[in-house]
Amino acid sequence: MELSRRSFTREFKLSAIRLLESGQPVGRVARDLEVSPNALHRWRQEYRANPTAAFPGMGKAIVADSREAELERKIGQLTMENDFLKKALRCFEEQRRREGANGAIRSTPQIEEAMKAPMLPTDGLCEWARVSRAGFYRFRRRSDPRATDMETRDLIHKIALAHPVYGYRRIAAELRRQGHAVNHKRVLRMMRQDNLLCVRRRKFVLTTDSRHSLAVYPNLAREMTLSGIDQLWVADLTYVRLRWEFMYLAVILDAHSRRVIGWALDRTWQAELAVAALRMALSCRRIRRGLVHHSDQGMQYASHDYTSLLEARGISISMSRRGTPWDNARAEAFMKTLKSEEVYRSEYRDLEDVRSQIGRFLETVYNRQRLHSALGYQPPASFERQPEVHA
Repeated sequence: MELSRRSFTREFKLSAIRLLESGQPVGRVARDLEVSPNALHRWRQEYRANPTAAFPGMGKAIVADSREAELERKIGQLTMENDFLKKALRCFEEQRRREGANGAIRSTPQIEEAMKAPMLPTDGLCEWARVSRAGFYRFRRRSDPRATDMETRDLIHKIALAHPVYGYRRIAAELRRQGHAVNHKRVLRMMRQDNLLCVRRRKFVLTTDSRHSLAVYPNLAREMTLSGIDQLWVADLTYVRLRWEFMYLAVILDAHSRRVIGWALDRTWQAELAVAALRMALSCRRIRRGLVHHSDQGMQYASHDYTSLLEARGISISMSRRGTPWDNARAEAFMKTLKSEEVYRSEYRDLEDVRSQIGRFLETVYNRQRLHSALGYQPPASFERQPEVHA
């Protein structure tokens, strides 16, 4: 049994060496035989140094076989060299006839196809053409890497200026959306070299007033698994500081697509503000059976006007537990985005200026341009156009 195993091993090694000596690349032989390339290099080196020592017990047969393999290898190399030179000469002659007797000889697709022919190792091509390996790869490369880097840096700077809070992952995702093949590690390296840092977010201040005697509702959203839009709406309210006064903003988002579907802005944070945002959402979305509206326990959302409007449209009411803002995490995260990307970067003059600029951010920037990591780095509007989100 041991003897037959040794014989099989010798025959296997000899078969691998014959393939290598016939001119086949090491990588291809390694894949076909499922052997490590390092092992193939070692077997061939031992075989060329001393065939009888590499294959003991095979005597004169292995010596004759090695001489035959060496001749086959040389014949194969000469054949490939001749074929390569013949193809190259035909391509040069065709180019010369096309451009005239004194025309310059340039690279043609035929020459490149000749270089891409199978079974032609790069080392052999360089040796036959009397060129260096580095020069060969420079010839094959179409674009100047420095020009490509400058183009990528310019695009990164434009995206960073348009979206100062974008990190390297969102910038890489935006570049891929624009059709540029780029890795996020490369974007990170370039941003570090150019000292491009995203704007840090400020600490978020809690503004919910749940100290009231109005009715509250259980948290229904916690047990929900979303598969499409208009299954769960989330609502929240925040303030916007002007120089001499405060403005208050109420928003409603679709929890699945993160799209802002309703918003209202005013100088007061009474229930009428939240009701105005809800009416906008009801006017632009289709109410589905089983739709749930989730919010905190703020008095605006527990008011009779607000809850009666929801119940009249057949929408189930859900509220976060007291003192647990993470129950409404999607809305809280949106408020952080709004503050860091719009409010903290702007100086508003009056109510109309606030309404104009925040409206532009909500409807144009956030809903249609800003990439959302939870949506596979897509804007909410693009995400909602996919057929599966309407299931």
